[in-house]
Amino acid sequence: MTRVISVVSGKGGVGKTTMTSNLGVALSKHGEDVVIIDGNFSGANIAQHFGMGFQDVSLNDVLEGDAYITQAVAKHPEGVSVLPASILEFESETENLKHSLIDFLGDKDYVLIDAAAGVGDEVEAAVEASDEVLWYLNLSSHR
Repeated sequence: MTRVISVVSGKGGVGKTTMTSNLGVALSKHGEDVVIIDGNFSGANIAQHFGMGFQDVSLNDVLEGDAYITQAVAKHPEGVSVLPASILEFESETENLKHSLIDFLGDKDYVLIDAAAGVGDEVEAAVEASDEVLWYLNLSSHR
């Protein structure tokens, strides 16, 4: 069964995207089929994090009904699949992300959602689409 995990944090700049990427690659190296979704529409950068640049089709297109989720996913040489977002205002209903994922899950072992920082609509959509939430904290800045 596919495990959908959102990685969230109360603030930006704590290393959440790096941790999400590393977790995805590590799971992939252990034979798991992993897709990482950029759920951060206000600061979308997961594709850039993997050195993939900006993509022609993104999660935004999927949520707006302009593309199928399979058209937006790109396979990275490290073994993970990446579903990038575009930096646009988030206007989709939270249920749209969940329904798009349900159609795509198939035989994926893990879906990791790199959520936006904070507690806004983008984070709510990621959490609602997930089975589990990984709350990421960086305590080094709180000394």
